[in-house]
Amino acid sequence: MGKFLGWLGGILATIIAGYALWYWTRPAPTTTFEGMVINGPQVAPLANAIVSVEFASGPNRGPFHDFTDEHGAYRLDFTGLGEVSGVTIAVQAKGFQTAQPASLRKIVADTHQDFVLIPEGAATPPPPPPPPGGVTAGEARPPMVARMPVYVQKPAAKAFRFAFQAKQ
Repeated sequence: MGKFLGWLGGILATIIAGYALWYWTRPAPTTTFEGMVINGPQVAPLANAIVSVEFASGPNRGPFHDFTDEHGAYRLDFTGLGEVSGVTIAVQAKGFQTAQPASLRKIVADTHQDFVLIPEGAATPPPPPPPPGGVTAGEARPPMVARMPVYVQKPAAKAFRFAFQAKQ
């Protein structure tokens, strides 16, 4: 019985030591902000738009910027972010109206936010083209569904990474 308890104690000590080692050396959690910027009238990805992420509170207020890639995708990774109460994500592009910023009160590990930009001088996006064959007067037009472009995630290797240190 003594050998068994010694053996069991050794296994438990190994498990507890392994867990403690993992707990104290694990990497800081990563918070990712990603999404797509779309040229509204063309319903196509918009490259080279500037995406800004600004935190409402906390030691790391920002703003932090990224440019969209050829697929209209942006991605910002933050590690060691700490306690933050909210974030504002804004987008700008040359020749386009500034989109309404997205204000998020609660931040989750992975946040996906898309934006649709309208060219300067255009009040609203143009109406969708009529269906093939056209529509005769008096015929009800079927509802048009805007087809969003396929989201191609920006590779993590191309993402801007920001690492924050906790205040001592």
